[in-house]
Amino acid sequence: MKELKQRFILRCVNDRDQLRAHQSGAPLTPESLRSIVHRMAGAAGIFGFADIGALAAALDETLACDGDASMLPQLIASLDEKIREHHA
Repeated sequence: MKELKQRFILRCVNDRDQLRAHQSGAPLTPESLRSIVHRMAGAAGIFGFADIGALAAALDETLACDGDASMLPQLIASLDEKIREHHA
């Protein structure tokens, strides 16, 4: 299970990099963004990363509902922080 957890975190790092690139102007469709965070939210709990799952779910919900877009940078930053904590 430890190896699977490590692979999940590495995938989170890649996904986080895609989110960062989007914030920097790389074009990702809303569907691509939702796919990234939805997949992360669903898998995080399986591997015991409830903190990552909760933040990814909040991002997913914000994107799904066309919620307060001003919250996206903060949610992405918080998600980034949690991924770094687990990746260290």
